[in-house]
Amino acid sequence: MPHQNGLVAAAAKAFEADRIVVIGCTGSGKSTLAAVLAERLDAAHIRQDGLGLEGSDQYVRRAATAVFGDRWVFDGAPYYVEELVYGRAELIVAFDLQRRVVMGRVITRSLRLAPAPHRDRSWRAWLNREHPVRWAWSTWRDRNHELANLGDQAGASQATIVELSTPRGVTAWLERRIDPGWSVQPPANP
Repeated sequence: MPHQNGLVAAAAKAFEADRIVVIGCTGSGKSTLAAVLAERLDAAHIRQDGLGLEGSDQYVRRAATAVFGDRWVFDGAPYYVEELVYGRAELIVAFDLQRRVVMGRVITRSLRLAPAPHRDRSWRAWLNREHPVRWAWSTWRDRNHELANLGDQAGASQATIVELSTPRGVTAWLERRIDPGWSVQPPANP
């Protein structure tokens, strides 16, 4: 019971965070969760893929401007600006779902978004290596490796890390309930 109380306390502390980064592979649910957290916090929802071409001067400037504020949720891995974004984050929420869960989600989403009259053409688009289904499949292992090494990431040592490993765990964490589908790692350097 003391361990469970510690988890609940750590989860509650995580909900006090004003600057949050949500990461995970394509189809994991990070954008959905980021939107929920931004709404709960009444914070800016910063979409990593809306900052411009990754690594460009424009991208770096926009990211720096976005995370300068006091309340924000950064939606996506902050490639090329890791130290800047992780260095200001108080909480990092990391999706670590099984590949089959991610693939089920991304396939369902792709089918739902494909316009009915043009399904023939949309199927051909699935052959493109950057189509969400192919991208999720081919990058899943890399994203999981990144998550495993997140504590070593420059600037991330002051942030609490919440790992979400099941869809049920995501719901439980949001409801502040104990569940084996989520875990919390306190900051290495608070």
